[in-house]
Amino acid sequence: EPGKLPDGLQHRAIKSGKYARFLLTGPYSQIWPAFDLIFKSLAEKKVGLRPEFCIENYLNDPRVTSEENLQTELLIPIA
Repeated sequence: EPGKLPDGLQHRAIKSGKYARFLLTGPYSQIWPAFDLIFKSLAEKKVGLRPEFCIENYLNDPRVTSEENLQTELLIPIA
């Protein structure tokens, strides 16, 4: 568990379970459009979802990585 968090932030443990993993390569502005496509794809394949948070895992540093080479792992909790 983290120490003192900045005002307005809170810590919450995420339950373990299965996640569908997707990799977005490109600018962060494309994260929400990517989630939209992911959820449509999962619905078409009738993949069940769990009531848990989705996770965005930023794999490289935007200070030293060009926008087109940024990589973000998108994790969707599935049943």
